[in-house]
Amino acid sequence: LTLSYKGHKGIFTYTLGGISIPANAFLKANTDYDFFIDISRKGNTSLRADGKVDVSMLASKLANGGGHPNASGCKFDDFRESINLNDTRTFLQNKLDKIS
Repeated sequence: LTLSYKGHKGIFTYTLGGISIPANAFLKANTDYDFFIDISRKGNTSLRADGKVDVSMLASKLANGGGHPNASGCKFDDFRESINLNDTRTFLQNKLDKIS
């Protein structure tokens, strides 16, 4: 479930929804993680951070999303639902790797 972005460590969940409280709690308890991403079956994506990564910039560059530095969102129109978490992780990591 771990992702990386330019030396920052992140975690993703799939279809968790309503991530504000669990993401903030996770990031506070696991200070080695810098960002948290949840993606829905339809590609709606929520991003949270605790000041180490600007997730509004990530959301913008990933899929023309936006928000605030610590709470943002976007929608991947090219996401295809999968029951395999590795497929979802690969999809997200490939997107993060393409950000310049």
